[in-house]
Amino acid sequence: MRRRISALVTVLMTLAALAGMSIRPAGAQLASQPFAAYGSGATASVNLLQLGQTQALNVQAAAAGQSTFSQGLPATGLFNELQYVVLPPGTQGNSFGRATGLELGALTPVPNPDPNQVLLAGLATRVAPPNNPVPEVKQIGPLSLGGVLGASLLRGTAQAVFDPNTCAIGKPFSFGMGEAADLFLVGTTTATALVGTAPAVAPPNGRTVSWTKSATYVIPNGDGTFGLVSETRQTIAPVTLAGGLIVVELLGEWALRAIATGKPNGARVEYAPVGATATTPAVRLTIGGNTTEITTQQLFGPNGFDTAVLLGALAPLLQLSIGTPARALGGAPGSAPAVAADGTSASGAVDVVRLGVLSGLLDLITGADVRIGHMEASVTVPAGGIRCTIPVDKSATPDPVSAGQDFTITISIPSDAATFSQLFACDLLSIQVIDEHAIESGNPSFTLTGASNGGQINGNTVTFPNVGNYSIGDPPIRLTVTGRIAGNSQAGVLRDIANVTATLGNCDGTGVGEDVVGQGITSLGTGGITGSVVLVGPTVSRGGVLAATGTDQRLLITGGVLLLGALALRRRLRRPATAA
Repeated sequence: MRRRISALVTVLMTLAALAGMSIRPAGAQLASQPFAAYGSGATASVNLLQLGQTQALNVQAAAAGQSTFSQGLPATGLFNELQYVVLPPGTQGNSFGRATGLELGALTPVPNPDPNQVLLAGLATRVAPPNNPVPEVKQIGPLSLGGVLGASLLRGTAQAVFDPNTCAIGKPFSFGMGEAADLFLVGTTTATALVGTAPAVAPPNGRTVSWTKSATYVIPNGDGTFGLVSETRQTIAPVTLAGGLIVVELLGEWALRAIATGKPNGARVEYAPVGATATTPAVRLTIGGNTTEITTQQLFGPNGFDTAVLLGALAPLLQLSIGTPARALGGAPGSAPAVAADGTSASGAVDVVRLGVLSGLLDLITGADVRIGHMEASVTVPAGGIRCTIPVDKSATPDPVSAGQDFTITISIPSDAATFSQLFACDLLSIQVIDEHAIESGNPSFTLTGASNGGQINGNTVTFPNVGNYSIGDPPIRLTVTGRIAGNSQAGVLRDIANVTATLGNCDGTGVGEDVVGQGITSLGTGGITGSVVLVGPTVSRGGVLAATGTDQRLLITGGVLLLGALALRRRLRRPATAA
């Protein structure tokens, strides 16, 4: 009996709850749009003596990696061409950033998911969701290991954001930046520096920091959809040789980008110095105080230098490439990056300098694999591009509403100011809203009676032609529409759809991570963005009748109470009499 009563109470409470419930479907789910990207880079990678699946020594300097997967990060993790970890296996979420100033591993497995690291200096990681507005920053320095290795500063910065309903706009989904200042390997003031300068030898311009930035972010296609970019940038500090007699500089900042728009012929791989037209970085040579600036094209021609051209079948014995164009991921110099004709994917990799000794001999041994300025990137988007929307919310009061009663619809742009500031680095300009009211079910009768913010009513449609602008950090813009249920209205449920359009502007690019986007972030000012929210409600009742069932609420609840009372009385009457 108790079970029956409990079940009956549950049914009554459920019906009562349904009578007053408004359904607010979620916005566009990013998980329904399969897109993914990753990027990785290090100013120097030194991998010595690999036997089978074990590597004797592995060094990564100023390294960064990041990945974004709309349908969840792969459980198996991600590893770059050198089998160096970009995403640790088992990481749960949708976006991940990782960066370190220096990693040194001894007798590590291949691929290397991070165990047995002898030195992990300045390792920072972030994963989302949930979003953490504060990036992780880890640093160490000065560092000196007996003259074998040293640096004045090693630092990693990582950030990740992801929302299942709204894209990150003007800032990266995933970001990592690794920095190494005054880094040297083997020796002290007179040693050859692989990725920096020995502390006692200052380069001609005083630039002593090597860094790698990597990020994944969206760009507008111009038709309301967005493409995806994985971009890695680097600056390599001068390399000092012969006790300072010779200084080699790779000038400025340069980038590798993989871009997919989802449009035919809209995928590409770009590799160039930032702000320059050369296809590979320019070089400054200082010998005995005399400085000359050249490009690798001037030295070796448009395709750079590659010993494979000279050695042919003997190339695995000794491989040296300098200034070669972007190539296929995992491919030899000269192989073309992979670009889909329908614009849905692109990937590529590059090394400024690559030296291999006994590279993959008999698939058992690698003597050395040294890369200076290694970068790689890959992106995939659905056909047509990614649809990113403005986060919008809507509510109705009162709900339920009775015949003859007034109601108010409230539209909030954006739905949550804190979430918007985490995901957007751009303002919303020239916001316009079209709010359409209709009937979801039943035969309710209503009239729209007013609108805020200059809203214009035309039948059951309200147009807000100029809502204004929304700036990051402001409270949400609230629009209201008022209406009245006719006194003789039948029961039913209303439906309200608000369609919002705006232009992205004032993309400041400030804050950790956003600066990696560079010119791509300012071009968002020419792109438009839309948002839509559907409110099923309010529920309209006629004389207290449930819209969904046609049953009078008061009769149902009263009947339920009477039934409970009758059941309890029956149970009491059936109890055996107690002896006096």
